[in-house]
Amino acid sequence: MRSLSAVVALVLLAGCAKQSDEVTASYVSPVFYQNHTCDQLSLEAQAVSAEVSSLSVSQDDAATRDAIATGVGVVLFWPALLFLAAGDDSAQLAGAKGRMQAIESAAILKECSTLTETLRESRRRSEEALARKRAEQAKRDAAWDD
Repeated sequence: MRSLSAVVALVLLAGCAKQSDEVTASYVSPVFYQNHTCDQLSLEAQAVSAEVSSLSVSQDDAATRDAIATGVGVVLFWPALLFLAAGDDSAQLAGAKGRMQAIESAAILKECSTLTETLRESRRRSEEALARKRAEQAKRDAAWDD
């Protein structure tokens, strides 16, 4: 019984997918983008931004599935714990976030002022959306606790 408890504890600690906002960017050198023009950086930023958005949704879905599987596994059916972190896109998301930071750094170095402002505005909107998402989740959690 102790070994089963140890396995469950390890799976709970290691197997859960993170929420997208908890995934940190991997380092990507801005040197990769040094030969890009401001227009090329803008196009690349749009593509990478779409990729980050898509991966973020997928990652959040995986984290939600893991949270549900953990609850089911702990309370009802421990084999459900074996399915934790299926579809975890954290490595891909970290890479995309890193590419976005590299593009932003390259845009600053090249003095692409319009692109830099666009990226800042985009980041601000993303942070606001995340704050709204957290507030909605807190409301749902509070309603669930009642």
